Amino acid sequence: MTSPVSPALVGISGLLVASLAGCLQTQFSSGTSAISSTGAGPTSSAAASSTGSSTGQPPGTSTGTAVASSAGASSAGSSTGSSTGTSSGTTGGSTTGLSFTATTYPVNGSPHWITTYQNDGGVVNLATADYNDGTIFTLPGNGNGTFQNPNPVFVASNASFQSICSGDFNGDGLADLAFSTWGSFDHGYGVLTGQSDGGFSVTLPNASFVSSLQILCAKLGGDALLDLLAPVGDALYILPGEVEAQFGQDEPLTSLGDYRAVAVGNFGANAMPQIAVAENGASMAAVLEREGDGGYALFDSWSTGQGPVGVTVADFNGDGCEDLATADNGGDSTTVVLSGCGNLGSSSSTYQCPGCGRPQWLVAADFDGNGSPDIAMAFYDPLPTGETVAIYLNLGDGTFAAPLFFNGGVGPSCIATGDFNGDGRPDLAISDIGGQSVTVLLHQ
Repeated sequence: MTSPVSPALVGISGLLVASLAGCLQTQFSSGTSAISSTGAGPTSSAAASSTGSSTGQPPGTSTGTAVASSAGASSAGSSTGSSTGTSSGTTGGSTTGLSFTATTYPVNGSPHWITTYQNDGGVVNLATADYNDGTIFTLPGNGNGTFQNPNPVFVASNASFQSICSGDFNGDGLADLAFSTWGSFDHGYGVLTGQSDGGFSVTLPNASFVSSLQILCAKLGGDALLDLLAPVGDALYILPGEVEAQFGQDEPLTSLGDYRAVAVGNFGANAMPQIAVAENGASMAAVLEREGDGGYALFDSWSTGQGPVGVTVADFNGDGCEDLATADNGGDSTTVVLSGCGNLGSSSSTYQCPGCGRPQWLVAADFDGNGSPDIAMAFYDPLPTGETVAIYLNLGDGTFAAPLFFNGGVGPSCIATGDFNGDGRPDLAISDIGGQSVTVLLHQ
């Protein structure tokens, strides 16, 4: 399997070489391997655990075994990790223990992106977009935190699939999927419409774009329909939702260049959703605001750590307005921007992830149960002790403690979150393109 490319690399002599993009930073030349619906079942490990403590030691020092040093945005400390027992961490003077049970599901391919989806009954399922083998896999959930073996629901041997998102596109109560493609495939994206038997029907629209680094299912307009957003180089395509799971075409938005990731939120008093983008080359992120004519204009922007490739949205400081966080691939960090309810950029902090190699994507959820969303970030190159997921615990005011580390599998390329077993606590699912598997971390 090819190694991830450097952000500095470009296409050479017809070879498909792409620079890094969030949940997508690991680009590979496409393949045409045959897909089989059979495969090995999942394997479970003992608790994937991590211990972290704020010891007041200088950066780089450590205690215990399997140590990963870490530092917050404005204070230094150390965080220790162990694979032998229950995890614990110190945040803001109170001790919070986190532990996860890890289960690995082998995938007959190269899962590049992962998303969750739900149908009637609320059971969480997983879906992956496979890069090398042009396959969309689903892992139906059993409702108890376990999943069925990966099932190929769509195969195109001449395609490379980049990204996948979920939503109910036609209002029938069944989850649908949209995926983006890469390279020479004739269609820039595809739609899988959910069926009552749990399967999907496939539509491949003609798109004016190809090689979108991400596809996002989100509601932008005043109607009840979901729209699709697709960053492609220096453009952002918005495809407005239409009836019967169809999508229109729109002129691309161009202003910043080198779009790598996109999210939707409400960062101030504007009643309409705003668009957040990560711009890799300039190491910045920006928010685009809808104008009266239906177009979008730059609302504000700010600097991030080097080379952001992922973005997530949550109200980190509890002021009622959403904030942003980026995964900074070149800086091995995450940058948190507190929106200030319209005064975007009023507070911005970059939190380092020492030893983390090439962060890929991040999600926000309340992992420690203190009522404030935390950040979980997957990174491709592991720590010396093997961990590939960092969790930054929110101190309750939108600032974050030094990261705790967990084993998220080999070569993660994307991370998703949801309550997989109905216990009210967030779990994690990681697509491991390096290990050709999906790793599920079940909150204990």
